[in-house]
Amino acid sequence: MTPEQEVWTGDADFLVATAIDGEIGILPGHAPLLAALDVGRLSIDTGGGREEAAVDGGFLHVKDNRVDVLAEHAELGGDVDEFRERRKEREEEEEEREEEE
Repeated sequence: MTPEQEVWTGDADFLVATAIDGEIGILPGHAPLLAALDVGRLSIDTGGGREEAAVDGGFLHVKDNRVDVLAEHAELGGDVDEFRERRKEREEEEEEREEEE
């Protein structure tokens, strides 16, 4: 889910996300969890196939057999490298603004 839209919803058998400290896998019945996400791929196995999305960070929340991913930007089939480049550009712009102040 992003501030603009819900990117994907449905039942999943397995989910893999890129947390800031490495990849994390979630199966049905997973214990409650809150994880900070890094720029990376989000893979969702649905039993009948696989959905992939690129996210630019955010949070993954697991509770009551439900997983919510909250990210500023996410795209199904998105290019992770493009997201990394965008993040790098934003960070550089922020540094320039701080130096000007």
